[in-house]
Amino acid sequence: MPQPRRGLNLLLSATGAAFGAWIASRLIRQRRLDSDPLYFADKVVLITGASKGIGEALAYALAARGACLVLAARSEDKLQAVAAECRSRGAPDVLVVPTDISEEPALQNLTHRALEHFAHVDILINNAGYQRGGALDQVGSEAVYQQITVNLIGGMLLTQLLLPDMLARGSGHIVNISSIIGRYAFPYATSYGASKFGMVGFNESLRRELYGTGINVTLINPTFTETDIMSDIKEVVRKSILRIDSVETVAQRTLEAIQLNEVEITLDPIMQVSGWLSAIAPRLSDLAFRVLTPPGVAEAAAGQHE
Repeated sequence: MPQPRRGLNLLLSATGAAFGAWIASRLIRQRRLDSDPLYFADKVVLITGASKGIGEALAYALAARGACLVLAARSEDKLQAVAAECRSRGAPDVLVVPTDISEEPALQNLTHRALEHFAHVDILINNAGYQRGGALDQVGSEAVYQQITVNLIGGMLLTQLLLPDMLARGSGHIVNISSIIGRYAFPYATSYGASKFGMVGFNESLRRELYGTGINVTLINPTFTETDIMSDIKEVVRKSILRIDSVETVAQRTLEAIQLNEVEITLDPIMQVSGWLSAIAPRLSDLAFRVLTPPGVAEAAAGQHE
């Protein structure tokens, strides 16, 4: 029976080659990261939504690497607490600017304060986010407007305000924290999903627009993350094959993506494949969602509010 054995040998060879290539790529990736341990030292990084969750974790990770920080969020008390911790972890300078990202004058003030204090911003991280789960006919118009404004328009306007300085210097990095829901939509999150799909489109368009200018653009797609917003859905997700990442994991992967100038990362490979399937075969994706999603996920998502 030579043919089956030959086929098996080819399969094993291909599998071994693929695994070897993956190992080699990981080693090369790590070597690139290790080659510049001071990459973030003294860089000025502006983070929105910096008072908690992923934004807070990003602030701490950047502080430990010697970055100068501009921290923006609505709560000044929480920002001051984060800033104090950042200084203790090694940040040379931290500027706190209480900001409601849904208000354009507040964004103008944030830009003015950051450029006045540091003269430039090297890295902008559009992280501020808001989610109100529920059926579309029940969440109310204010929740729709707020999610689109905070999750999409605010980041776009802040980028627009900071771009002239980056373009004049011919350098900069814009990082947009989106969500896997921007690639694979969930029910009971229509407004949130629309805002994140919009962020994906904004990111792709901006990346192509800025090609050759010296300004890099990166999209980060967290999946389920250990934040306040997960409280209503955490136990249901744990029963599935999906994973829940810590905010520290998201921050670490974001910093790696910035340093390596990666175009886009999605933290959970299962959800990444789901996003591809949704784009290629939407009806099959709908069927897979109904069959594979644990009971109660959609209903729990309806109660999400941050």
